[in-house]
Amino acid sequence: MSAVESRDQEVIWYARRGEVKSIDAFLSIAEALSDVKFTVIGEVSSPSVRLPDNVSYLGWLAEPERAIARHRVLLNTSPVEGMPNTALQALAAGLRVVAFDNAGIRELATNYPGYVHFVRGGDVSGMSALLKTVLGLPVGDAQDVPTVEDVVEAWQSLLGGRGD
Repeated sequence: MSAVESRDQEVIWYARRGEVKSIDAFLSIAEALSDVKFTVIGEVSSPSVRLPDNVSYLGWLAEPERAIARHRVLLNTSPVEGMPNTALQALAAGLRVVAFDNAGIRELATNYPGYVHFVRGGDVSGMSALLKTVLGLPVGDAQDVPTVEDVVEAWQSLLGGRGD
């Protein structure tokens, strides 16, 4: 079974203590799309946060690569991304990315227009609709998944140099 065929989960979202990842936006999207399965990795900002029934919580993972690779889409609700590490990890695993518009995401969308999709910052209903659309796209095959080298090159482009 290829990595693409084993994508048995739909959407992954990275949590982080504090408001930087915009858990409120994530929760609104997960509640609006109750027919979609979401997985959260990382640390939820507060133990009192109640996750909807369609959300699985894995917690912090020292090596998240295998969990990421089982998904089809990374949902990134961060309002600001200077260096979009989670998006770069997702791209390296062959996932599509749905995010709010910001400089780092916009740069990646230029390099990977079929993989990185974004909506106006803060537009939760627009993000919900876009996520549903992206989930309807074919998973793709190994030939159109960005390679790790492609992602490293995009990372270097974001830093303003090739790193040679």
